[in-house]
Formats: sequence, C-alpha cells, structure tokens
Amino acid sequence: MRDRVCAIIESKDEYKSVDVGTVDIINIYTDAKISKRKAEGGKVNMCTAIEGLMEDSRIEGQEQGENRALELIKLLEPGTKEYDKALNGTAAERKKLYKKYKIIE
Repeated sequence: MRDRVCAIIESKDEYKSVDVGTVDIINIYTDAKISKRKAEGGKVNMCTAIEGLMEDSRIEGQEQGENRALELIKLLEPGTKEYDKALNGTAAERKKLYKKYKIIE
C-alpha cells in the first residue's frame, strides 16, 4: 500500500511536498495528525508524512489488540477452554470470545 500511495503522491509535483499551512488545514478538516516535524523550507514531504501516519496506525492497532487480549484474559478463569483459546487460539476464536464478553461488537 505504501508504494501505491507514494506513487500517487510522486505523480505530481504539487503532491510531493505541501506547505505547512496546507498541512494544518488538512489536519483540521480530516483529523489526520500529519506531522510537520520534518518540514524543510516550510514544506512537508507527503510521502514521508503518509509513512508516519501508517506507522502510527500500526502502533495504535497493536496497542488496541494488546488491550483487548488483556481485558479478555482478566475475565476468564485460568485452566478453562476459553482461557486456553484466548492464549493459544486463532484470531477468529479470540474474536468470538471478544464478542461473547462484549469487548467488541
């Protein structure tokens, strides 16, 4: 996905780098949280910015998954089949448990 997004961004000069004011507007209207830390000359490299957003999303997803698993483990009795599924089961088995215990909808 990263390669496709960067290819689109790099297809036009006006997409490659955007001034920080434009990034502010994008962030306000989309809640994207594009970082301006690496801005050079008042411009943000959008391919780098998108990579940062994707990494932030991966980290957030990992944290959510860890929190769900921890919440489930706290609810279950050690030694039970469900407890074993929570620890060693497939993602689909855990998902059923998350739904059963209303951790997700």
